[in-house]
Amino acid sequence: MTGFKILLVTIAITGLALIFGCQSEPQNPYPQGYPQQGYPGQAPGFQQPGQQPMQPMQPVQPNVPGQPAAPAGQQPNPLAGLAGALGQAMGQAQGQPAAGAPAQMIPWQSLSQALPTAAPGWALKGEIEGESANMMGISVSTAKCKLASGGMEATIEVVDTSMNPMIAMPFNMMRGMQIDSSKERRGPVNFGTYPGTQSWTKASNNAEVMVMVHNRVMVTVKVTNAASEVPANQLASQVNYAHIAALIGG
Repeated sequence: MTGFKILLVTIAITGLALIFGCQSEPQNPYPQGYPQQGYPGQAPGFQQPGQQPMQPMQPVQPNVPGQPAAPAGQQPNPLAGLAGALGQAMGQAQGQPAAGAPAQMIPWQSLSQALPTAAPGWALKGEIEGESANMMGISVSTAKCKLASGGMEATIEVVDTSMNPMIAMPFNMMRGMQIDSSKERRGPVNFGTYPGTQSWTKASNNAEVMVMVHNRVMVTVKVTNAASEVPANQLASQVNYAHIAALIGG
């Protein structure tokens, strides 16, 4: 994955990490060395101003008939619904196809047919590379090629993976970011009906365009030694998005 895609995955995973990891031990409101029952010299039952009086313990409620208590050590998980929703969003990562999507990843040979290997002013460098793999329920199919034009080099990659449905939401959020400065430029861009982002960094002279097709297939174009984002944008416009959409079935 490119650095930008890693950022998108990090955003999605960080959100879950905050949910699962935000439980912390209650802080001791008393200075170090004092017992938690109160400061020295406090009379029994002493109440700080504004402090709510202690409430009597509530009696233990009996189990409702038909709803047996959870066995010891097996408390109900309040995040079970979230996990289920995530599994549905990830679709094939859970072994089930996403709605409207084929049951299997698109073969890399089919994805490679969308690559612009004969873009105007660019020459193919080396051979088209591709791979389709499945590991621990996560499927990835990728095809890429490299092109050269003068001192510029470009890598165009098309990726179909079961992780992309989870990436789609933060990707669409990132499209709302717009930067125009002397050091970098970043903003949204569209290729027909397919949304994307484009960026350029002066320090590295690297340009990048990312396009999401039907919230599933990700197209990435990276150009090195680029004076602006224009070369990456021009190459991205040469990708056969209609072919990708047909492979998805939309």
